[in-house]
Amino acid sequence: MSDFFAIGTQTVNSTTITTITIERGANGRFRVYDFTSGFTLASPSDNLLTVTADRFGTTDDGAGTAEVGAPVDTADAAFSGNILVNNTTEPTSYLTTELFHIAQHMRATYRWVAAPGKELVMPDTANAGIGFFADHASVTPEHVMGVYFSE
Repeated sequence: MSDFFAIGTQTVNSTTITTITIERGANGRFRVYDFTSGFTLASPSDNLLTVTADRFGTTDDGAGTAEVGAPVDTADAAFSGNILVNNTTEPTSYLTTELFHIAQHMRATYRWVAAPGKELVMPDTANAGIGFFADHASVTPEHVMGVYFSE
């Protein structure tokens, strides 16, 4: 099993815009085991933003800028799936059950690390994956997500 890291950024606005998606590849299931979420803004204020992780299902992961997952061990092969950042079109099949949802203070960085064996596991289904996004009605910082995952 190989480990990878990817980072995505997206400007938050009043509608949901995905920061980063990771879509299953030819090697099947993958697991998210660690991620960080933070915000940048020249003059940050005291606001809470919602940060959510959600699976998407049987259709593609939207449209955005392709990102390459960096292998943690340089001897490992490249990630076989697709990673998109700075999405311009949302995945059309986000599922109704969220995998992760918090209210995060804009001036704080949040890190989630899975307990052993409790990673966020994606199904071995074509086009399945996970997307991370942040929402706020009026604050427009840049959302920054760093995600570690294994395949």
